[in-house]
Amino acid sequence: MRAAAAPAARARGGLARRSSTAWPGRSGAQRLRAVAGQQQSDVELAATASQLMKWLQAQGAPPTPLEPKRFKADVGQRVGLIAGRDVSGGEEVLEVPEALVVTAVDAEQHALVGRVAAGTSELVGLALWLMAERAAGGASPWAALLATLPDASASPILWEEPDREELLAGSRVLGEARARQAALQQQWAELAGAHFGSDPAAWPPAVWNEAAFMRAFSVVLAHSTYLPAAGCFGLVPGACLMGRTGNDNGCTLDFDAQRGRVVVTATRPYREGQEVLLNDGRPNGELLLSTGTLQDGNLSDCCMFPAALVPADRYYGMKAQLLESFGFGPAESFPVYADRFPIQLLSYLRLSRIQDPGLFAKVTFESDAPISDMNEYEVLQLLMGDCREALAGYRTSLEEDTKLLQRPEVSGRERLAARLRRGEQAILSATMDAVRRRLAPIRGIPTKGGGMADPNADIKEVFDFIDDLPRKPRQLLDGLKAWARGEFDPDWNNCARGLARGSGAGGASAAGARAAAAAGWTAQPRPAQQQPASASPPGQPQQQQQALQPEVQAAAQSARRLAAAMVAAAARAGAARLGAWARRHRVRELLLGPHGAAPAGLAALSMLPALPGGGFSDLFTNRVFLAGFWGWFTAQTLKIFTKRLKKGVWDIRAIVDSGGMPSSHSALCAGITTAIAFQHGLGSASFALGLAFSSIVMYDAAGVRRHAGKQAEVLNQVIGELLDGHPVSDVKLKEVLGHTPLQVCAGAVLGVLFGIFFPTPHPPGGAGAAAALLAAA
Repeated sequence: MRAAAAPAARARGGLARRSSTAWPGRSGAQRLRAVAGQQQSDVELAATASQLMKWLQAQGAPPTPLEPKRFKADVGQRVGLIAGRDVSGGEEVLEVPEALVVTAVDAEQHALVGRVAAGTSELVGLALWLMAERAAGGASPWAALLATLPDASASPILWEEPDREELLAGSRVLGEARARQAALQQQWAELAGAHFGSDPAAWPPAVWNEAAFMRAFSVVLAHSTYLPAAGCFGLVPGACLMGRTGNDNGCTLDFDAQRGRVVVTATRPYREGQEVLLNDGRPNGELLLSTGTLQDGNLSDCCMFPAALVPADRYYGMKAQLLESFGFGPAESFPVYADRFPIQLLSYLRLSRIQDPGLFAKVTFESDAPISDMNEYEVLQLLMGDCREALAGYRTSLEEDTKLLQRPEVSGRERLAARLRRGEQAILSATMDAVRRRLAPIRGIPTKGGGMADPNADIKEVFDFIDDLPRKPRQLLDGLKAWARGEFDPDWNNCARGLARGSGAGGASAAGARAAAAAGWTAQPRPAQQQPASASPPGQPQQQQQALQPEVQAAAQSARRLAAAMVAAAARAGAARLGAWARRHRVRELLLGPHGAAPAGLAALSMLPALPGGGFSDLFTNRVFLAGFWGWFTAQTLKIFTKRLKKGVWDIRAIVDSGGMPSSHSALCAGITTAIAFQHGLGSASFALGLAFSSIVMYDAAGVRRHAGKQAEVLNQVIGELLDGHPVSDVKLKEVLGHTPLQVCAGAVLGVLFGIFFPTPHPPGGAGAAAALLAAA
């Protein structure tokens, strides 16, 4: 910066041609009391500020309508300038001759530090100049200016690390403060090694040390002003006392080369007594780092949002080239304000999420043009996630910081940090509200298939199911009838077609009669009008086919009845064989012993504590157990049919699958809880326990387990698409783990029905129940 500032200063022929010895007399400065390296009290700062304004006029500055005044600050008090009378817009409120402005030229021409300052940056050179002049004390020719400057600013760069970590957690200012402190420490280490550490007599360690350097640098950073026309920084007496505003309603400051003065111009009218501020378009975080102050309601305040391309993206190179054509890199940061965020941020994120090269032509950074609903949804969700993550990093909430600022005993650093955190959290909250408003018109969420699904589809499905509930029994009965008729089974149709082609009408009729006779059924005679003709006239195949259709249908129906009869006969034969095996191996005596006594083979079981009541036989009369068991078993069995209706395939494995319609866990829990309610009452502890247990199971089924299944879908998709050709695992994760709310509701309804209508069985009790069951077998 110094190298760029010097040519500009030499070109205008002003600030660069003078030295610190070319001053006029310093009679006014001799009356000011300044002590280098010592912070002045608030009263002394106000008094010296008034003396400084008088001294400026004595040195040739025109009268000014500005007057110094003390203001309450977060850390102690500060001195600012107010309008001593009404000021009109465009009026020049302060003029400072260029001879009174301290720049890097003064630092380079300084007798003590000039050689060192010439090899450093502009602000570092001004900090070294300030240290040298403070060491001179009251003998310094710049004592009038030094007396109005504090010993150090309240910048977080100077805070101790524990305070900084505690007060700035979650804010990006924390990382910036650490980085800038480390840079200053590195700068001083280089200066000390090359100059200040080599000759302690010329550079006393009590004056030239790291702490003094950092304090001086913070003062230069807080009170210097950039002069655009001169292209350099400068310490402008009088102007260095003015506060800063980011609302663009203060004053402008610049160097007038024709008049050789630094001029402060009001951009709006001021009434008498109003504080006059300098325009400074920096956000509060940067103001706090540079000046140790910040402004409430700063319209320039913002939070920086990072955005970057993913290196693993298959279109990374194409996207990087496209961004380069727009003037952006693979990683950028964009400012987000409380009332707006840049369209460039949205465009950048939209481009980063594109997975179809054909959509690259729709990317624009000139207007807010969404690419697609899916792309816009992903971009807005990314912004929402970034806001949530940023808010989660703060240790206090927006409401807590607001309450903290209302406490008078809060320290200055705590108050500064709380104001900073409150402003940043307000920006993040406002950004989340803006993202929600943009998300509202997007009626859908991206699906695995690439489409958009209604986000309220689950709730809508529940209400549709409730509306369709009265028609469900009829639909179930019709479906069972159609299944019994073989309408869903292509094997019966193929059989019927084969009979029609092979046997003809007479053969099919005879086969049907034989099958019916074997099944034990008597064939009903067909009405006369339905009897087919014995032979079809030649040349009329259509009429012959129509005549054969009733015979084919009769044959198919007879074959199905025959199959059912065969299944029943096989079941009876199996039961008979099981009974014979039980009698042959004396299962009854083995279990119950002769006359109900325990057999010797089970004598060891007599050492176990006896179960109360009738023992295990009571399990078959327990209404609570039976209601839950049959609710669970029925739900698992129904999954075979619901999977058939949904996917069109019969899969017996569905009876042991998790997930699906209906939820067997919900049916089990709802059946048990309902049966407990009818058996023990709603006021019993058992019902409360069952209700809590059921609620947890149903909530996890529709929540944790369901989202685990969705995560499995995403992982399978990532492995299948992003890692194509480099599989992480050959095992595909199971995606059907949980249930939708509709499946949970269906299972709960099924369980409640079993709990309400399941009768309490009353078979013989105790050992007699088991004996009766075995005798029946």
